[in-house]
Amino acid sequence: MEIGHAHESRRATTGHVTVAGAEQETGINRRTIQRAIYSGALRAYRPGAQKLWIARADLDAWLAERVVAPTQAHHGAA
Repeated sequence: MEIGHAHESRRATTGHVTVAGAEQETGINRRTIQRAIYSGALRAYRPGAQKLWIARADLDAWLAERVVAPTQAHHGAA
């Protein structure tokens, strides 16, 4: 158990986050994040453990792609 926690801590300081961490940081539901991973829209990896890890740079890039332009946001409004 001790080793796992140290491993997670090291990954957190090297620019990676779990799905749960991404959910907490972004406010985006973890199922949405998982769907993005499984569809290939968001890169993640599982380095022999059960948890999926996402590089913060990949998370930031995925979030940037999700930005809604003002005309898109207003287009659906009545």
